[in-house]
Amino acid sequence: MDMSYSSTSRRFLISFLALSILVFLLILYSNTRKIANSPDEEEFLDAAISDDLKKLKETFPKIKRVDVFPENWKCTALFFASKNVNLEAVQFLIERGADANGRGDCYSTPLIEAINEGSYEIVKLLIKRGADVNKKNRDKQNPLKAAIDNPILSAQFSNQIAKLLIKSGADVNGEKESFYTSTPLFSASIKSNLELVRLLLNAGANVNAADNMGNSVLSALMSFEWAPEESDSIYKITELLLAANAEINSVDVEGNSVLTKAALNPSLPLKMIQLLLDRGADVNSINSTGDSALSLLIENYRLWHETKDLTRRKIKLLIKEGANIHLKNTKTGCTPLQLSIRSDIPEISKLLILGGAEINSNSECEIVSLSEAAFYDSAETVKLLLDHGSQEINAQKQNGTPLINAVQNGNFSLVKMLITQGANIDAQHTVEGCTALYYAARHGSFAITKYLLDQGAITETKEPCKNSILIAAVLSDSYSTVKLLLDYGLKDVNGQNDEGTPLTVAASYSSLSILRLLLERGAKINLQDNKGDTPLNALVKEANFNDNNDLKWNVIERAKFFIRHGAQVNLQNKEGVTPLLSSALRYPYDLTKLLIDKGADVNAKSDFGCSILLKAVSVKWIYFREDMWPEELNQQYRTAKLLISKGADVNAKNEDGYTVLMAAIWPGKTSAKLAKLLIDHGADVNAKSKNGLTPLQKAINENQLEVIHLLLEKGAKNESRGD
Repeated sequence: MDMSYSSTSRRFLISFLALSILVFLLILYSNTRKIANSPDEEEFLDAAISDDLKKLKETFPKIKRVDVFPENWKCTALFFASKNVNLEAVQFLIERGADANGRGDCYSTPLIEAINEGSYEIVKLLIKRGADVNKKNRDKQNPLKAAIDNPILSAQFSNQIAKLLIKSGADVNGEKESFYTSTPLFSASIKSNLELVRLLLNAGANVNAADNMGNSVLSALMSFEWAPEESDSIYKITELLLAANAEINSVDVEGNSVLTKAALNPSLPLKMIQLLLDRGADVNSINSTGDSALSLLIENYRLWHETKDLTRRKIKLLIKEGANIHLKNTKTGCTPLQLSIRSDIPEISKLLILGGAEINSNSECEIVSLSEAAFYDSAETVKLLLDHGSQEINAQKQNGTPLINAVQNGNFSLVKMLITQGANIDAQHTVEGCTALYYAARHGSFAITKYLLDQGAITETKEPCKNSILIAAVLSDSYSTVKLLLDYGLKDVNGQNDEGTPLTVAASYSSLSILRLLLERGAKINLQDNKGDTPLNALVKEANFNDNNDLKWNVIERAKFFIRHGAQVNLQNKEGVTPLLSSALRYPYDLTKLLIDKGADVNAKSDFGCSILLKAVSVKWIYFREDMWPEELNQQYRTAKLLISKGADVNAKNEDGYTVLMAAIWPGKTSAKLAKLLIDHGADVNAKSKNGLTPLQKAINENQLEVIHLLLEKGAKNESRGD
């Protein structure tokens, strides 16, 4: 009996609990489900949104909930009244029970909106009626940050609101959330608001709070570019922060110290650096890349074109205040002296040398001090280095020896100084393998070339230098230097190098006077270079046929010059290309005519079986922008017509059986004109390539309707390809 009663009681209790839970869930659901607004509530909200105070007051008696909200925004009437800066509406709603904090799911609060709209009276009223001065908007911005960050608000208003908020209990340190990753003190400092910074510090703001990049307020302040008129405020703010025990040697995530950032900031004056140093900044702090403030200033000197004088003064100040001039970058091994030479700051290099900096380079750093000084043509620095015991007279890494660099700069006095000090006159460039004499000739430096020759410089180049000394002079287009070398007895007037022979190089790069000189000294007019090109072929291949060319590049005159001196017009290079084929490729009608008149074979073929006419009609680089190349298109047509008139085979094929007519069909407007020219002169409209392609199929592939009609009119057969 007792057991039965007990079991029944337990079942009843379980059923009751289950029913209670169900009822609770139903109540919870009813409280959280969407509550549709009545027409009166909608009218009330419309009045708030449209800032219609009269209508707002008229509709209020008809509604049941003062904090009614539109479903899409979830913001109450008080929010809209604050946003509309309607003090009377705000007062009306609050007096009738509106929640001063609005709804939690609205994107902002009435207080923040009143701040953003610049209404001190509404802000004051909302706080008085219980608005939470630390409640954030959807972006996690609190009211104090809103007052400081809004760029529209005046500094005076921001300060006034900040005082009110702080007095009312606002958190002066905020939280690092969302994209508001800094505190109010950060914002006030960065806006150079001295009064607000003082207010926040007096209210207990954390002067050493860091943002998400590891910057303290002081560090961030040193990073911004400041206008000249802000300089005084920033200096005073820095003094305030330091007086509040800001960590002067704090570093960011990259290890850059406050001093390093200040030194690298061209908008900060010298007195800012002095202030930091006076307050104990570590002048030798090293960042994650192994650089100190001194090395970074020197290394980046060239970047600050407008503030180079200020940068030099900052460098001098750091050195004066104990910056370690021997400190090597922990990763590159480079010293301040090496960096100053590379940055071409002779004044600083001198200061470092006289201050006892290590003169000779270390093995880790890629910079060789003496070579680098010569590279930047700093004779004063070179002399200082030598006078203070430099042992690098022949040292080099990437830039060549000091002598080679002096030669390349054309600094004759420096060249003499280095040779007098024992520079190896025949040392080869580490990378290019060429000697000082080569570079003197390449730059057309007559005086230096003569001096090096008189000093016994070797006149033959060695690997990996690719050209002879004579070709170097030819490339410089210096007649006097070329003549000097020939007078000195250089025997390689017909020598071969990667660039060619002296005459094939001179064909395109030198004046006619140098061409005459080379021929007078024994250069062979038909000697082929390692590509098989004669001077004439090299000229036609390399020359630019623009109408605006300088007269010294006049191809026609040069071609006539070579032909007068016995140049053969039909010699082929290693690819079977003749001067005429090169000319036809570029459409210079006058040059093509000259070569033909001098006996050029119009039916010569290259090693790939391409005839001159086939090449002339097939070059397609023009058709992409035919409107830009009208003269080139005209030249192409005239050249093709000339070749045909001189007996060029209109049915010539290349090794794939591709005919001249097929080659002439491409997606250009002049394709039909070329095709008609060829057909009118006997081109076979039904010829097939090795893979069965016909001119008609080519025209169909290129969507050339005019050519298709022309071919069909001339008897082309519409056959499918055999492949």
